[in-house]
Amino acid sequence: LSHFEPLNKLLTLKLGNNKLFDTNELIKLNLPSLTSVSFVGNAIARRSNYRAQLIVTHVTLQIIDEKKISIEEREKAEQMFLSKVSINNSNNN
Repeated sequence: LSHFEPLNKLLTLKLGNNKLFDTNELIKLNLPSLTSVSFVGNAIARRSNYRAQLIVTHVTLQIIDEKKISIEEREKAEQMFLSKVSINNSNNN
């Protein structure tokens, strides 16, 4: 997915039933206005922290795989991400 140029006005991205396996590919997307994304039917969508990773790396998202992101889910994803950053920083010192 790294070959995509920044798509500043894209609101919805549906890449269902493709061969997407690596969650790091999602981080490469530069989609500052994205509000809805769907990766249904991809191996990537079955990963344990897939939704949380998307929520944290694409803060404008409101819907993932046709399911609205709740305030609680967003807060939990942010906490999960902050704890991972904290652990990584502790290990580097």
